[in-house]
Amino acid sequence: MKIRGLLAAVSLLSGFSVAGAAEVTIGTGSQAGVYYQVGRGICRLVNNATDQHGVTCVPHLSNGSVSNLNDVRSGELSL
Repeated sequence: MKIRGLLAAVSLLSGFSVAGAAEVTIGTGSQAGVYYQVGRGICRLVNNATDQHGVTCVPHLSNGSVSNLNDVRSGELSL
């Protein structure tokens, strides 16, 4: 299950162009939650190769799924 989520996130990130997005922000949830840890892990993978693709990733603490969807819709978050 974790592998599927990671693959889904990586496939979403592959849609970003380097020219269009220098920073990707991922809405996660509370710092004590699982989604924050997953977001941190995804960002760690992306940031390990920033010199190759020019994109940095930042996990963003949030109030959860509904908040994340609203923030993506408004442009405050990338994912």
